[in-house]
Amino acid sequence: MRKTTTKFLLFLLASILFIVVCYFFAYPQVIRCAAIRFTDFTEIQPGIYASPGTSAREQQQLTTLIKTSQQRLKGFWGNIESKPVIIFCHTLELYQTYGSQNGSPANYFGSPLGLFVVISPGGLDIDVISHEMCHAELTGRLGWLTMNMEIPQWFNEGLALMVDYRFPNANGQVSYQLYQQKWKELTYGSNFTLNLDELEEIERFVPKDVYSQQLAYLRSGMEVSRWLEKAQRIGLVHLITTIQSGGDFDESYKSIENSPRKGSKFNKSEVYSTDK
Repeated sequence: MRKTTTKFLLFLLASILFIVVCYFFAYPQVIRCAAIRFTDFTEIQPGIYASPGTSAREQQQLTTLIKTSQQRLKGFWGNIESKPVIIFCHTLELYQTYGSQNGSPANYFGSPLGLFVVISPGGLDIDVISHEMCHAELTGRLGWLTMNMEIPQWFNEGLALMVDYRFPNANGQVSYQLYQQKWKELTYGSNFTLNLDELEEIERFVPKDVYSQQLAYLRSGMEVSRWLEKAQRIGLVHLITTIQSGGDFDESYKSIENSPRKGSKFNKSEVYSTDK
């Protein structure tokens, strides 16, 4: 009996080690982020790390932007439930080690090891940080596994764009109408569109070329802004709780949109405040 137990434990440990090694090779940045507290990065505030060489000015700018971003997210969600670890890399080389090599100014990881937002020198921007923090909030509410199994990327990106004013150049006033106008500009007034089923995977949002990437983001923002104008905050909360309970995203998304909603409307002066 003892030999059987010992063999089982050895097999279990070997399996865990194998999984960890495979995970490291598949997602090395996530492993590095999870081990950030064991590095020479400085924890300038609880859960906020800055690389060695980050200036006092950059540290101050980072913490101020995070605080403003949290206020923006509170205005949109009502409250914040996620607690991502935020990592600032003061050089591009470090950012590529901990974040992304695809040219994005910031990156987000939702994983079984935790939630991480990694910011490059060019990512010290309220819209950039709010965008990634919104990804973290959605994942924090649903869990990383549900996010990967249930949530299409167009919804994840579209929702993040509701607190990110770069793409329609909204200047603090995100709306479906603004997205429609920007879409017409970008497609030169043609009838061209993108089907949402073409935007379900994250690869569609990786910058192969700037124009295709802009179309993917704009289409996502246009759809989510349209849906939110009908569903309102109460609809978004209902969608999240339904999925948390095991509901199907597609069915819930459509049914909530078509259900009459009263109250809990987004206060644009609060949610879409001009806080730059």
